[in-house]
Amino acid sequence: YFTDRDEPAQLGWVLMALSIGGLVGALSYAVLSKYMKRRTTMLIAVITLGVAMTIIAFLPPLPLILGLSAIVGFVYGPIQPIYNYVMQTNAPTQLRGRVVGVMGSLAYAAGPLGLLLAGPLADSAGLHATFLALSVPMLLIGLVAIGLPALRDLDRDRRGPGAGAVAGGAAVGAGGATAAAAGARDDRADDRRSDEVRADEVRADDRGGRDQGFVDDNRDGYRDGRSRR
Repeated sequence: YFTDRDEPAQLGWVLMALSIGGLVGALSYAVLSKYMKRRTTMLIAVITLGVAMTIIAFLPPLPLILGLSAIVGFVYGPIQPIYNYVMQTNAPTQLRGRVVGVMGSLAYAAGPLGLLLAGPLADSAGLHATFLALSVPMLLIGLVAIGLPALRDLDRDRRGPGAGAVAGGAAVGAGGATAAAAGARDDRADDRRSDEVRADEVRADDRGGRDQGFVDDNRDGYRDGRSRR
């Protein structure tokens, strides 16, 4: 569309509006997540994309296209955080790496596949038909997703099967380390007390020896005095 109009700068403006909207949406999700459910966020994003693409299919003026692009970017900004949350919490610990790899590969493969389909369709059927061919299914998917039970599971705080075991193992390990440190402190305290007791006994023996020597000296002096008399 912009190539036919010889306005590549306008394409840059549209992409910039889409990027700014996505950035603001992703950053705002930290606050919005306290007030909105994940299911509601997903439905708003999908339905908004379908409506926006349907309007853009009629090739409105550039300001309206920029506004719709910014809105689409904003509503789709939280999708990536939700996407990562679902993978991290629902995937089993031992399979999490594989799940992340497969999901990432599918996401990267979807972009080129869409270009392969949209390019020939735009050449053969025109821009209006191409936009409608992409927007109407997206709008229908959003309407069908309203009744999907899987989206309701997004708001359940559940973890992967291995998450509890990992957390429990970490807690047990921390408790064991604490107990070991406490035992080491007790052992050192017992050793210090034993050393103090032995030192007291040695001092007591020394005092007892000195006292006994004093008594022996007095006894010997008394005997010598009586012998002289």
